[in-house]
Amino acid sequence: MQLKKIYIKDYKILKNFTIEFPYDFKQYISVLIGTNGSGKSTILEAIAQIFSDVFLNEKAKFGFELEYSVYHEQIIEETSISSEFNTTYLSAKLSANQKGDTIQIETFDKKGKTFNKVDILEKNKMVFVVGKKTFSYLPDNIVIYYSGLSKIMEKLVEPHNDIISGAYRKNNILKERDFFYFQPEHFGIILTSLLSFEYGDIPNFLRTKAKINSVQSIQIRLQRPEWAKDTIQNFWGAEGEVRNFLNYLNEKSATSEDLVNPDKSKGIGNIVIEALQDEIINITILTQERLFEIRNHLIEERKLFEILNILFTDGMLKDISFALKKEGEEYKTFGVLSEGEQQAIIIKGLTELLSEKNSLFLFDEPDTYLHPKWQRQFIADIEDTIDSYSENSFVIATHSPQLLSNAKSDLNFVKIIEEGELIENTPKYYGREINSILYDLMGVEDRNKLVREKISDLYTLIAEEEVDEAEDSLKDLQGLIGKDDPELKRAEIQITYLKEDE
Repeated sequence: MQLKKIYIKDYKILKNFTIEFPYDFKQYISVLIGTNGSGKSTILEAIAQIFSDVFLNEKAKFGFELEYSVYHEQIIEETSISSEFNTTYLSAKLSANQKGDTIQIETFDKKGKTFNKVDILEKNKMVFVVGKKTFSYLPDNIVIYYSGLSKIMEKLVEPHNDIISGAYRKNNILKERDFFYFQPEHFGIILTSLLSFEYGDIPNFLRTKAKINSVQSIQIRLQRPEWAKDTIQNFWGAEGEVRNFLNYLNEKSATSEDLVNPDKSKGIGNIVIEALQDEIINITILTQERLFEIRNHLIEERKLFEILNILFTDGMLKDISFALKKEGEEYKTFGVLSEGEQQAIIIKGLTELLSEKNSLFLFDEPDTYLHPKWQRQFIADIEDTIDSYSENSFVIATHSPQLLSNAKSDLNFVKIIEEGELIENTPKYYGREINSILYDLMGVEDRNKLVREKISDLYTLIAEEEVDEAEDSLKDLQGLIGKDDPELKRAEIQITYLKEDE
């Protein structure tokens, strides 16, 4: 999908706020820059709230207009050698005059004229029909990631989690997830799912970004859920696809003979299941080959991700721990991964496991804990996920100068937000030095001249990986303006990452 325009009448700091996105089928990455409290995160919340209300058939929470398009392909001729596709772009506008109104969807034909306008309550009319094929005017899914926690987003996504989990309990595995909000507990789910990739670029990504060479074991710990209605032997009464998955693991689990004589075991590696009273089930997957076998049973990695996610949503998944082999080292536990390595894995997992043809990714300061090198590469890595087979859009809120220095002007849309207002004249940024970006985009000019220059020099030293000089500069600034200054805390994190490389 591609966003075209959003107008927000009155939502928190945003009053009569309008932002128009480029609709050129090239700029799928929108970067919103602003300091804390500027309103950039509020824009993400507003977009998520609008689509959530539409998916759930709820009344509007505020007045708005949101214009966008979705992309669909239909095979019109298929041979053993090639296929011919018909591409359809469906344009739509969601709107409500004020809080409490029923949201309407207005659809447009190829010439931009109104094709239809209905209430979202009439979902059967919110489709486009070509022959026997029906296309939806809604995005496939919304993926939300905040570097910190957002209670607002967590609460917003709860009913969507309940819908998908209910479908899986009824063995309706065709039900698609429309919303996903990342929580810290999802990290183990994402890493397990990425480790189940046997081929492609994921294994290489794990080696280069996190130095993970292989897996010794993965322990999935289940807990008695509040809704338990049976014994631990029957997985407390779990139903549907989740129960099928747990039964499969149980059938493949090691016998006492397997553990005594592992060389004679029938399987590749082992699965060990232990029950602790009626409260805890420990499922230990020994070796990565066994994980591949589980993935093969489920057919694809995304299915493993979804089942583990539903176990978490349903209150059964307590945590997942790892014993990983890092290149050149002995086996070590998951704790050896830095926050930056974890964050890189999270972003890769979200784009790999949740990307559909028309996905919208809402990222709030995803660069917070990333190594400076990774920050500079972050936008380029996202650009690599955009291809002709999908029309995914990314809206990223940030105030990282490193993130912007590699954001190509012709591929990204960058705007500054200050106190709920959009600053129209955005300076150029691609390939510029960090200090000039700080002056023009990050609001550093609001400080006095001495501090302004010192902060710019500090970030330049970090960008050039001059660790010792950067440390001296940081200490000098901490003495001037204190250790709690947000820009200095961010600089301190980045220097720590650089020191780890030495």
